[in-house]
Amino acid sequence: MEFGLVANISDPELLMGLVHDAGTLFYQRLGKGIYNVIYFSRTRVVAFKGKLTKEQEERIKSIGYEVKEISIDFDTGMVEIKQ
Repeated sequence: MEFGLVANISDPELLMGLVHDAGTLFYQRLGKGIYNVIYFSRTRVVAFKGKLTKEQEERIKSIGYEVKEISIDFDTGMVEIKQ
C-alpha cells in the first residue's frame, strides 16, 4: 500500500518542514509578506497561504518559481498556475 500526503496549511514552520529538494514549488506574492505556495513531490502536495519571515521568503524564492496566479481545486485534485 502506498500513502500520500495532501496538506492545506497556514503554519510556515510546517511548510518549511514539508518542503524538500525532491519536489517542485510555486509561489505567488500576495503582499506584505503574505504568500500563496504550492509544493508537489511524488508523495505529497502541500498548499500554504500565510505570512512568511524574511528567512522563509528567501528560502522559498531560492527553491521555487514565482507565478502570477495559483488556483487549487481539492475536490478534483487539480492545480492551475499562471505565469
